[in-house]
Amino acid sequence: YLSTTFSYRLMPLRTRQAGYSLDAYNYNEYTDGSTLTNSLTTKLLWRMLPALRVEAHYTFDDSDYPYDAGASTWDQKVHLRLRHSFLKTYYHYGGWTYHFKQYKDKLTRDGGGTRIPTKYRKDKRHTAVYEIGGAVTDKATLRLKQECYFNDSNDAFQDFYDAQDYKVKLSGNYAWTDHWSSSGAFTYD
Repeated sequence: YLSTTFSYRLMPLRTRQAGYSLDAYNYNEYTDGSTLTNSLTTKLLWRMLPALRVEAHYTFDDSDYPYDAGASTWDQKVHLRLRHSFLKTYYHYGGWTYHFKQYKDKLTRDGGGTRIPTKYRKDKRHTAVYEIGGAVTDKATLRLKQECYFNDSNDAFQDFYDAQDYKVKLSGNYAWTDHWSSSGAFTYD
């Protein structure tokens, strides 16, 4: 794994970031899950007020699966997020993500799962998220996150079985000492 990020302060309250990462996983002959992913990211962070921040992100991923060409993809993601801090230790944010995934060598399927030989698969996903959290005591934090997505694919089989999802997650952390803490989460999907 290799990752690098560059930050540049445009103005006192605006920051531009750009990054590159390379992920390589090699499982040899045990599985076709070996992968090589190149990722480029750019972010714009704008602090509108001391407690209000706007974020815009763009990410491009090129993922290659050398032993499973049908899983190789080009991914593009656009994120927009508004975060507000309040009462010194609490925050909440809302965001939206558009994700476009184009498969390099995977054909679409009809509703019965049969491959269509002239069409490559493309997926589009819209995701909305809202989270609220903060420190409830000097040693405990709590977060509640809600997320939903709507998937649109030119693969009819995928579109039927993975059209939308709704998820709620409650998580917390407790610091027993300066070096020991416990965390837990409950997720409904």
